[in-house]
Amino acid sequence: MSFLSRFRSKEFLENIEFNRFSIMTLGMTAQSCLASVAVYEVLKNLSHEDNLIPLCIIAPITMLGNAFALAQAKMTLVLGGFITSVIVSISILIYVYIVT
Repeated sequence: MSFLSRFRSKEFLENIEFNRFSIMTLGMTAQSCLASVAVYEVLKNLSHEDNLIPLCIIAPITMLGNAFALAQAKMTLVLGGFITSVIVSISILIYVYIVT
């Protein structure tokens, strides 16, 4: 069994569904805090004209991840939203530190 096929297995999906509320709590907290740090760094380090695009990328993706969790969507969507938000926030942080 390959590494990625484990995440599609019925056993894994049942396990994350069983732990839904703990995953949602930790995921929402972690991805929201990371996104807020990214927004802070964008506002602190970039000029007025440069900070609009990263903010328009971070905010909707983080809100979408939170919306999936609050709407109690399928856990695959919730995890996908959290992972996407974390990847985008880290990418924006890297971008800010490279540009400045």
